[in-house]
Amino acid sequence: MGKVINKNILSQIVKEFGNKKVLVIGDSILDIYVYGHAIGKSAETPTIVAREEKTECSFGGASCVVTNLLELGAQVTFVSVIGEDLAGKYYDEWSHPKLNFHKIKIANKCTTVKKRFWVDGYKLLQFDQIDNTEIESQVEKEIIAYIEKNISSFDLLLLVDYRHGMISNFLAKSINDLSFKFKVPVFASSQVSQRESNHLNYAGSDYICLNLKEANQVLQNFNPQQDLTKLSALLNSSICLTLGNQGAFLKEKNRETFFVSSIKVEEVDPCSAGDSFLASFSLSNPLSYPEESLFLANCWAGLSVTKKGTKPPLKSELNEYISNLK
Repeated sequence: MGKVINKNILSQIVKEFGNKKVLVIGDSILDIYVYGHAIGKSAETPTIVAREEKTECSFGGASCVVTNLLELGAQVTFVSVIGEDLAGKYYDEWSHPKLNFHKIKIANKCTTVKKRFWVDGYKLLQFDQIDNTEIESQVEKEIIAYIEKNISSFDLLLLVDYRHGMISNFLAKSINDLSFKFKVPVFASSQVSQRESNHLNYAGSDYICLNLKEANQVLQNFNPQQDLTKLSALLNSSICLTLGNQGAFLKEKNRETFFVSSIKVEEVDPCSAGDSFLASFSLSNPLSYPEESLFLANCWAGLSVTKKGTKPPLKSELNEYISNLK
């Protein structure tokens, strides 16, 4: 860390989260967690038999970013596509006083569902229900029209692409053009997972957040110490590179590079760390407070991995962590 972080400044930044109005566009995912206890093996096959103890559902993908933003106090408008299925009905029940959910229902597209089975504290198996078919051009036009009509009322815009067919190359470029026209900063994140990188679709965004695996997809043999400037130039954006428990870099476009270490926590489940990081980082005003924004994002992501599932930590936990800083 390049300088001593002033906890009074951190507290003021977190306090201002409640004044932010955020527009999020991205893929909805329903995360289902089944927890159980192993009781033996099947007599017929070498299969672990477990007694189911509880099942929990939470919002993943771009929805997870939204739940983090809401917990941090922001006013959020969320534009997303869901299917007319059982998982989509779960989204129908999502209500929060600071959430405006602009749902676009598509009859022939299933809602993405990721079902994880935990046995005795170990994630044993995961089943995914996925339809990566791209949305039709008419739906794209509807999304673009909605954004153009409303974008001027937001402080920032988040593009969260989980690669399940919602954000095409055309839609990403159209949204970036609108953000530039209306001078609303855009933060972009796109997951590689089992697919190739599409980060060039987001070139020109104010900030692109990605992890080391994703950076290696954009630039082969990527070295964080040497290639951040090259990556920033290629994507024509400020780059936020997350390294898990090793910390995070911020390479400002045509400006400085910053690094902040992660906080020390006991990791339980890292699956929502990137979403948590993105939510806090985007709210923290990195243009004015680059190191403080990295520090707060690392804190919030660190707190998130201490819990199972994709439900965010509590804002009070973040405030407590800040207040205990030496």
